[in-house]
Amino acid sequence: MNVVVRMQEIRLESWKEIANYLKRDVTTVRRWEKEFALPVRRLQRKKLGAIYAYPGEIDGWLRKRTDAVAPAARGGAALALVSAGFAIAGAGLLLVRNLQRGR
Repeated sequence: MNVVVRMQEIRLESWKEIANYLKRDVTTVRRWEKEFALPVRRLQRKKLGAIYAYPGEIDGWLRKRTDAVAPAARGGAALALVSAGFAIAGAGLLLVRNLQRGR
């Protein structure tokens, strides 16, 4: 008998399991749920609601977030490289001036 396990059928059943799956702290994962709509589901019980999430939905959420952030990150990296280049050029110019003055 072949057993096929789909990603949607596996459940992460606590904040700790979700955090471990994402390799992040529980506090970070809870903040992501509030601020960035991390796909977490809730079961309401008498006192506390149990939470769970599906890895496939989390992976999809991560892909969307990565696609949305990637162009901005590339632009930021280019700006950092240009800034570093100017800083190195400036330091080199200062060194040359100091050598010319005999310092």
